[in-house]
Amino acid sequence: MRHQATLFEQTVSHFCWDRFDRLVRQHGADAAQRGFTSRHHFLALLAEALGGHGSLRKLIAALAPNGGALRLLGGKAPARSTLSDAMRDRPAELFFDLLQELLCHAGHRRMRQALREAVRLIDATHLSLGTRMKRWFALHKGTVAAKLHVVFDPAAQRPTYFALTQARINDITAAKCLLPIEPGATYVFDLGYYDFA
Repeated sequence: MRHQATLFEQTVSHFCWDRFDRLVRQHGADAAQRGFTSRHHFLALLAEALGGHGSLRKLIAALAPNGGALRLLGGKAPARSTLSDAMRDRPAELFFDLLQELLCHAGHRRMRQALREAVRLIDATHLSLGTRMKRWFALHKGTVAAKLHVVFDPAAQRPTYFALTQARINDITAAKCLLPIEPGATYVFDLGYYDFA
């Protein structure tokens, strides 16, 4: 019987590994690794995202019987403690920068052609984080929290840009400093982004 590539295999086969490797070097993400590289880590996270497992235990249980298939794709089925250590120690900025780069390149030609008719939605949402995230994000109203600012393209049904800030940062402050504005596009936003000055 002819092999039919899974969604996971198809995604991995089209992935830009040269960009990923450049970001790994830039962030020094593999400097202290002991056999579980950033590529292994990314493939495990991608499997979780596509499989919707929802927890570390379920992900490990799903990856374990597919260790051979993962090796063919350049991955590795990790032990739960190995993946947990990688999630704790590897710089999250690697994956943030990777997402930013992928968003910039997705449908880029088509976006340039349709820019005159482009509509972008800008909004922010609070994220309640666990106490383990306290070293990166300060307390806000008694809990560890962050704010996610998103520029969304409703035509493509995907974000075009995002930024993560401290929860106390005002929406307009983040928009002026972090969010890129495309000339010719129409932006829709709420009162949090108004600046009458």
